[in-house]
Amino acid sequence: RGAASPPLAKLLPNLHRTVLPLRRALYARLNLPAVHEEYPGWCPDTNKVVWTEETVAPDPALDRLLDHPDEAVEAMFATQERPEGVSDLHWGQHLFAQRSVTYELCIAGGGVDGASLAQMLLEWSSRQEGA
Repeated sequence: RGAASPPLAKLLPNLHRTVLPLRRALYARLNLPAVHEEYPGWCPDTNKVVWTEETVAPDPALDRLLDHPDEAVEAMFATQERPEGVSDLHWGQHLFAQRSVTYELCIAGGGVDGASLAQMLLEWSSRQEGA
């Protein structure tokens, strides 16, 4: 599963929190009822990990993005900027994790014509090398 690089876990929101609107679209596509979720995040006020527990209702608003993984990444992370002082290595790992979390949801929604997570990440990586 995608996870933020350790230095970024304290600087940016949990990736799973960020993609919540897309996950809600997946729940709607799969005709699931509200889903109980739990995930960690960093609280800068207390300097500790805090767990979020919430019931997430399905919402088809972003259903179209489940069929367009790269657009989904852009939509989910468009406002997320690289924090000052983050190394190229850690930022690259974070971008990889963004893709992993988002692509997993698109795969679960059946919107990627049977592609695997590995195939999608390799394709994205190849595009990055050519850019």
